[in-house]
Amino acid sequence: MKNGIWNIHLRLKDTTESIAEVVIGSVSVDTSPPSGTLLINDDAQFINTPEVALSLSGNDPLSGLARNEFFKRRDKLVRLGAFPSTRIGS
Repeated sequence: MKNGIWNIHLRLKDTTESIAEVVIGSVSVDTSPPSGTLLINDDAQFINTPEVALSLSGNDPLSGLARNEFFKRRDKLVRLGAFPSTRIGS
């Protein structure tokens, strides 16, 4: 199935030829990863302080975003949560 919202229609018929009304169920297929951007100090090329301002944005049009994860170092998690503009010190 392609990404998107799909409606599944079901109609049942028994051995006496009685037919039930059609029932419809929906399923959302989302195999695409979310996209996002990260800007540090408004995309400055250089900084002269240990504190930085992060501008985060993310998008997933089908299933939405559950959370973000960003790291100060690869081995140390700084925050899990929504997408605020955040300041991280050294």
